Amino acid sequence: MSSPPSALRRLNRQRSRRQKGSRQYRASNEQITRLHRRIRDIRVHHIHNLTTRLAKTHGTIVVEGLDAAGMLCQKELNGARARRRGLADAALAEPRRQLRYKCSWYGSQLIEADRFFPSSKTCHTCGHVQDIGWERSWTCDECRAIHDRDDNAAINLARWPKCQSDDLGGVAAPVKHGAVHKTGPRPAAGVDMRKS
Repeated sequence: MSSPPSALRRLNRQRSRRQKGSRQYRASNEQITRLHRRIRDIRVHHIHNLTTRLAKTHGTIVVEGLDAAGMLCQKELNGARARRRGLADAALAEPRRQLRYKCSWYGSQLIEADRFFPSSKTCHTCGHVQDIGWERSWTCDECRAIHDRDDNAAINLARWPKCQSDDLGGVAAPVKHGAVHKTGPRPAAGVDMRKS
């Protein structure tokens, strides 16, 4: 079976060749709906696995709010269309929403950095802030250090002033205890259905 994005492109092309309102058009619509549901389920599953693993294994997690609406408005850049499509499809706020309640379950601490904190364009060596645009790697004008955009942002977020741990990883010791969920298991049948 082909990957969901390529299958979705194929089905959309197939539907565009059908006559609107016909039986074949409705059948293509149903296939597209099922595929959208499958893609959504895959995304939800992976985000839940990631956030649970982070909340269980890290004592302190620092996340950054991004200006997704501003990033979607970027045009006339190399790969801007594909970047906008990926950003719109990424569900950027969902991991942070899940981490808010899962960190309290597993005893870890969630720190949310300011969305305007220049984590990518601040040199983690000397602290100089410079405009880097969309460059993947860049060189600091002050200390001539070469940085990868994502690695540099991770180090700067680990050094976020509100973070309690002093190490560069920004994480405390792994949490050993399990989750304390608010809801407990429910009986399969009601109280009145049970035999006394």
